[in-house]
Amino acid sequence: MTIGIEVGAGQVTLSSPEGIKTHAFTASDDLLTKIAAGLPLIEVASDKCTLHSAAERFAQIIASALDGNADVAAGDRAESDTDRVGVAVPGWWSPRALEHIKSALTDLEIPALLINDAEAAAAQWNHENGKLSDTVAVISLRSKSTSIVLVDVDGAKPRAQLTPTFSHDQGGSDLDAMLLRHLVSGLNDMGAGIDISDASVIQSARLAIDECRELRESLSASNAVSAQLTIAGSSHNIRIVRSELEEIAAPWIQATLRQLQAAIAQTARPIESTLLVGGLAAMPLISQQISAELGLTILVPPAPHVFVAKGARLLMQSEIDQSPTWRSRWKKWQAELERRLAIVRSPHSVEGITNE
Repeated sequence: MTIGIEVGAGQVTLSSPEGIKTHAFTASDDLLTKIAAGLPLIEVASDKCTLHSAAERFAQIIASALDGNADVAAGDRAESDTDRVGVAVPGWWSPRALEHIKSALTDLEIPALLINDAEAAAAQWNHENGKLSDTVAVISLRSKSTSIVLVDVDGAKPRAQLTPTFSHDQGGSDLDAMLLRHLVSGLNDMGAGIDISDASVIQSARLAIDECRELRESLSASNAVSAQLTIAGSSHNIRIVRSELEEIAAPWIQATLRQLQAAIAQTARPIESTLLVGGLAAMPLISQQISAELGLTILVPPAPHVFVAKGARLLMQSEIDQSPTWRSRWKKWQAELERRLAIVRSPHSVEGITNE
C-alpha cells in the first residue's frame, strides 16, 4: 500500500487508498526547525537534562503513525505487504538535514522516499485541477512556521528551485497566542482582574488557545464573533470584530509578503500564482492580502491541511510506476521482511533468535 505522510506540529497526516487519517504525537513544537539546524531535542526531568536526536524522534513519530495506521504492533508490520511510504519534508531543509532523516528512517527499517513538500503540493494541484502556470510560489502555512518555495511545473514532474526561502518561525499557534493576549488585555481593561502571573491562569490560558483558534477561524469568514472565553475557571462573554484580528495578524502577514517578494525577486521566471497549503491557508484574510498587494492569482485547495500528504502519496506512486530502480528496491525490501518473518516463525527460534 502506498502512503503519503506529513508531520505537522503534534499531528501526523497519512494519505492512503483508504482515505485520510491523523495520528497525534507529543514532541517539541519546533522539531522541524531543530532538524534543519542540526540541534538536539532537550528533555528536562526532575534534576536531569537529556539530549535526543531530533531526526531520530522524527523517524520514531513516522514509525508510530504507520503502526497505528495498520492497527498492528511494530513487530507485526511484516504480516502484510511493505508500506511504500512517501514522506513529505519541508522544502527549506538542507541536504544535510535530509541525510539525517534518511539515516534515522533506515535505522528503523522504514523504506521511504523523501519528497519536497512544495513539489508534493504542486503535483497534487495539477492532479486535481489541471496544469499550473510554469512557475508557482508554494506557501506552506504551518502551525509554527511559514515557508515559501518556488516550484517549476513546466516539466513532467514539479521541481523546486534551488533557492527556497524559509520565511519566519511564526504560524497559526503564534496568531492564536497573540489573539489570546489581546482578549485578556481587553477583559482586564473592563475590570476582569485576570492575574497573568498566576500559575493557574497560565495553565488555563494554554487550554483557552483552542478557543482562540476557533475564534480566529470564524473571524476569517465573519465580520464579528461572539463567544465565551474561559480563564482560570471563570467564563467571560466576549465580542471581537474582524478588524481586531487583522490588526493582530498584520505584522505576520506583512513579514510573509516581504519574504514572498524576496523569493520572487530571486528568479528570472515570471510568477503569476501562489499555492497556499497548511491549516492557515483556509483563512481568507491571508489570500486576500496577497492578492491585493501583489496582484497574484491565489490558489487554495478545499482541504489545505491534508493536501501535502496527498501529494506525497501521488509522487511516491508515480516514482514506483515509472522507475525500475524503485520497483526493484521495493521487491528487495519485501523479500527481506518475509525472510525475517520466517525466522521469527521458525520452530527452532527462541524469542526471535535462531539456531543458525
